[in-house]
Amino acid sequence: MLTKVDVIKEKIIGRLQSQRLEPGAPLPSRHALMKHYGCARASIDAAIAELAKAGYVYCRKGAGTFVADRLADRTIKN
Repeated sequence: MLTKVDVIKEKIIGRLQSQRLEPGAPLPSRHALMKHYGCARASIDAAIAELAKAGYVYCRKGAGTFVADRLADRTIKN
């Protein structure tokens, strides 16, 4: 059974893939994501942290969360 964080993470991945967002494009604010998914900030924070760890997004303190350059991320990890 998927947790709320897993569901949010999969939905955000789906949005990233279907909308074909350019690297560096901003994600909606955490507040907007909370309203959209009807969940607590802790769930959004956990989902974003997992997405960042997997290389889908990166966060800039005070600026927001952005789509990562996945090719560059894979190159660095290998």
